[in-house]
Amino acid sequence: MEQVVEKVESTIQYPVFIKPSNAGSSRGISKATKREELIIGLKIASEHDKKILVEEGINGREVECAVLGGNEPKASGVGEILAAMIMMQSIIMRSQKLSLDRNYLIMQQN
Repeated sequence: MEQVVEKVESTIQYPVFIKPSNAGSSRGISKATKREELIIGLKIASEHDKKILVEEGINGREVECAVLGGNEPKASGVGEILAAMIMMQSIIMRSQKLSLDRNYLIMQQN
């Protein structure tokens, strides 16, 4: 684990996103702004896949557009992805305790 963390830190800057490569677009994804969060994110991602992607975060907006229809493709409307991390940071700022139970964020009031 230490070698992976050192490789990430010597290659890209925080914040980073940690994702299992083959677990879909929302399972096992974490954002890390420091070493401790990176280690936790790597452990979470490893529960979903043996191959893990770590990418540098950028300031920007994330949008999506699905293309459906096979031989007669049609594009859906464009939607903006609102990161769950924003909600999590807001919860943390309100001094609530958080725990992660595999796929769910669990809040406990103080």
